[in-house]
Amino acid sequence: MPVMKAIGHMCHSLWSAFGKHVVFGKPDEVVLHDYPALVLTTPFIIIGYLVYLLEWSGLDGLGHVTGWLWLVALVVTMLALSVDLSRTSAFVALIVAGSVVLLGYWLSTEFKFTVLGSIGRWFVHLAPMHPGDTALGVSFVLSIAWAIMWVHVRLNRRWIISNNGIFHREFLKQTTDYRWAANAVKIDFPSALAQLLLGAGTIRLPGSQLLPAAEIQHIPLLAFKQNKIMGILESISVTPVGAVGTAAAPVGVVAQPLA
Repeated sequence: MPVMKAIGHMCHSLWSAFGKHVVFGKPDEVVLHDYPALVLTTPFIIIGYLVYLLEWSGLDGLGHVTGWLWLVALVVTMLALSVDLSRTSAFVALIVAGSVVLLGYWLSTEFKFTVLGSIGRWFVHLAPMHPGDTALGVSFVLSIAWAIMWVHVRLNRRWIISNNGIFHREFLKQTTDYRWAANAVKIDFPSALAQLLLGAGTIRLPGSQLLPAAEIQHIPLLAFKQNKIMGILESISVTPVGAVGTAAAPVGVVAQPLA
């Protein structure tokens, strides 16, 4: 009997991870997944395959285009993985970059000081060409890591926000219920580059004496799910998502599995 119970629980966990919530979905719930930063490489992986296909097609004049496309995607992805650049900081960085360009133009026209202009012309005339094989190889290796990450996240990092509460589900483990924290849920977009690449954001839940604080990170397309999440939390008579506050955990919080 214990063996059969374990097998039944495993089948239920697999169905919950890959089945009903993915295939059918429910109007009164949102299924979210807590991804590691590797998910931010998704556009870069796709661009790598696209660059290879464009070069494989043999179209003339695409060498420079594909070279710059892959190079820009590589730089943006590396920055997204290594720097948590807020939207304010990103805006300031754009202003600084624009100011440097204008300063270089002004110095070159007024004082014939062309150092900045020479650097700009040197950069523009760079010719990264034909990265197709390299792009394919990098995308293929990253795809393997991405697939492993996807399976792990589906099994162990799944969150469900529904009229019944906020649940964290892990494979072969008891479901953790965070419904008591619903009035202090906060949606945030801490990285401007993550938001640019995947519309990714973070949901934060406060901790208690019984459960630690939790973060659902790098949620793709979170901005498009925000209104639905707010509506669900409003339907269970709590403060809407985005409100900042603290929640005291009631005594005897018990994790309850979803039906």
